[in-house]
Amino acid sequence: MIHSINETNVKEYLNTIISSVKIENTEGKSETVQLIVTPDGEVLRKYIELRNLKGEELILDDGEIFLTQNASLLLDVENGDSTMIQTMELEQAEVTISNVVQNYLGNYVYMTQATYEEHFGEYKPNGTLVFLA
Repeated sequence: MIHSINETNVKEYLNTIISSVKIENTEGKSETVQLIVTPDGEVLRKYIELRNLKGEELILDDGEIFLTQNASLLLDVENGDSTMIQTMELEQAEVTISNVVQNYLGNYVYMTQATYEEHFGEYKPNGTLVFLA
């Protein structure tokens, strides 16, 4: 049975940027991944638990960029490596991967609003993460 989502089902929500971006390593190999940007002052771990490859929980801070493990393997990128990120609007920025994180479905890159604005300009949320009751 499928239940519809209404205000009584929603415990918390977080407006974010969710978008496809292209990440390219220094050798020119690229992959399309999903970008998730958390607004300033919000904690992503309420919605998505981020753990390093040793299984230790991580908290995403300003200035950090996390890349999921499968994407890092496809691109041959490790912690501390430089990559180029290109948005759907064709804006590009060279960034350093702070942490490779565990993930079992899909390829993602995570950053905070402040980090996004530093590299790409104005933060305009286009999606929502929802924590249902």
